[in-house]
Amino acid sequence: MAVVLPINVERLVTGDEQWFDRVLTAARDLHRERAGILIDALHEQLPGAFETQAPEGVLFLWPRLADDAVDPAALYQRAAANGVVYQQGEFFAASPQRDSARHLRFANGDRTPDELREAVRRLALAF
Repeated sequence: MAVVLPINVERLVTGDEQWFDRVLTAARDLHRERAGILIDALHEQLPGAFETQAPEGVLFLWPRLADDAVDPAALYQRAAANGVVYQQGEFFAASPQRDSARHLRFANGDRTPDELREAVRRLALAF
């Protein structure tokens, strides 16, 4: 069994001055790609249903429901019944305005492109 000691981590991080930048760039590129796949799938499967902004490489996408007639809580229940679970935006409200409830928080960093496309296909069934 390998033991990771703080001195080993320090050597890894400081032994190559460009290591952290390479890791960060690769992670950002991966997450930007995954977010783009998710955005494309949302626009293809659910045209006009969401307002989206392409992030520069983050773990979560925050699309906003475009139609105010769609009940976010009811959509979540239907999506979960179809095997798609995401975090409801209302749980991340930064202000009392409640517009955050119109947002869905999708994780994209730990899913393959095919899994992301399948999740959106199932989400479309919830509409």
